[in-house]
Amino acid sequence: MTISALAPLFRGPLEPFSDSLTLAPVEGARAAADLLNRETLGALIERLAVDYGDGDRRAVASIWSKSHFSALMPAVLAANLLLDLDLPVTLGEVALVADERGRTRRFALPHGGEALGPEAGETRFDRLIEGHLEPLIAALAAVSGASPKVFWSNAGNVFDFIVRGAGDLGADAAGVEAGLALMAERRRRGRPNPLYAPVSYPAGGRVRRVCCLRYLAPGAGYCGTCPVIPEGVAADD
Repeated sequence: MTISALAPLFRGPLEPFSDSLTLAPVEGARAAADLLNRETLGALIERLAVDYGDGDRRAVASIWSKSHFSALMPAVLAANLLLDLDLPVTLGEVALVADERGRTRRFALPHGGEALGPEAGETRFDRLIEGHLEPLIAALAAVSGASPKVFWSNAGNVFDFIVRGAGDLGADAAGVEAGLALMAERRRRGRPNPLYAPVSYPAGGRVRRVCCLRYLAPGAGYCGTCPVIPEGVAADD
């Protein structure tokens, strides 16, 4: 069952994400909270590792997280910024569907979201950040041995791209300003902010602050925003 309120979002640059969110139930879906189980999450990463020559699991886990965040965050942030909808995407609320390679492809939500008021500020992102990204990234770091900063960088790259592009799609200024303000603060609620300045823009370019480690997986190469790509080497995307 599709979410009719979100249909206007999926045009232009957001069209590829039109099938990423639906309302439960969905055949083959599993509780997203299952990802906090070390064996479950590890098995998904192992399935994906086959595509990368059984390579460095830190890199494979990073690649897995990129697919997960790219399936989740564009549509969720677009609903947040363009429709002022807070979607139920904490790990305890949402279910997911993975493909045969272990990558997350679709999310099943229990309901169509709740309205966000103009006073929401940065709290408008709490469900996504504290309810989904924070526990999942801790689990990814534990199962793979990669630093949490790698996974936060992957999430931050998507967050930055969608927030900065939302204004061009007609997003409410309050939501965009809240997203930009979040990325401008070194600390959030008394703790280091893992989404602080995830991307820089030197001389018109776009570069991550932290490398995603993708290049450590055989055949994966360097991404187009890599901060450590050797001079003279072309990015693979």
